[in-house]
Amino acid sequence: MDWDKLRAFDVVARCGSFARAAQEFHLSPSAVSRQIADIEHSLGVSLFNRHPRGLTLTGSGEILFKSTAEVLEKLKETEALLKSDSNEPKGLLRVATTYSLSNAWLTLYLKEFLEIYPDIQLTIIGNDDELDLQIRQADVAIRTAVPYQPELSQIYLTTFHLRLYASKSYLEKFGVPQKPEDLDHHQLLVFGDDVAHPYGNINWLLHFGLKKNQPARTPYLRINSAYGLRRCAESGLGIAAISQEYAILETSDLVPVLPNFVGPSVKIYYVYPKSLQKIKRVTALGDFLKERLEKENGEHNWND
Repeated sequence: MDWDKLRAFDVVARCGSFARAAQEFHLSPSAVSRQIADIEHSLGVSLFNRHPRGLTLTGSGEILFKSTAEVLEKLKETEALLKSDSNEPKGLLRVATTYSLSNAWLTLYLKEFLEIYPDIQLTIIGNDDELDLQIRQADVAIRTAVPYQPELSQIYLTTFHLRLYASKSYLEKFGVPQKPEDLDHHQLLVFGDDVAHPYGNINWLLHFGLKKNQPARTPYLRINSAYGLRRCAESGLGIAAISQEYAILETSDLVPVLPNFVGPSVKIYYVYPKSLQKIKRVTALGDFLKERLEKENGEHNWND
């Protein structure tokens, strides 16, 4: 059986669409469809159920998909080992993460990392859509929520906590809240309703300290950007719930508000296919971040 066609089948099965699979191969959807038709003809079975909204695997397709995925994964591992000197961290490393993590957090560590590993060529892909590591849209990912996938290694890095912050200039003008109820009289900056985020109740400050039947507070401003929210708070517009990232906040004019209260939290993971676990450039970044963050968390106990 043609391996190129089997790889096309694997990508179509994962994407559920000829059109999306065609983008991966830089082919037309009809060309990809013909490759699938050739496999179906050679095997004498139907592999996909065709629906107006996409494709789903038949029973025969499920069997072939499982076997093909295992074989292709071994081929990827072999290819990666052959192309890379497994004893030296070097070569291209594509890192997928969210816009906010790439803009406001990860970049803080890149200079030190690249000074230690000058032969690694980093590509940071900021994208709030989760990229598929199995079809190598990226080599590794730094994610805030990881569903269990046995083919992936998931390394815990750190936990971000939301706390309330405001600029010194804002607090000098409007006063410092002493209890949660005082937020009723302040300008509150929050995320927009349609923003994608992992924190759950990310706009908790609109309800914080209210009695059960009290309506939520009205925000002063909404913005669909973690970086934009922090910049608005730094400019003196109001109080915002911001991730507790020491490396950022230590150089900021922002100061904690109601510091004894902590909002929702989210765990951050370094994720990569197990087939790449012997590739030094893949593990180097995860090991570096884990060590760096453990050191930071040891030096700065946020519960003090």
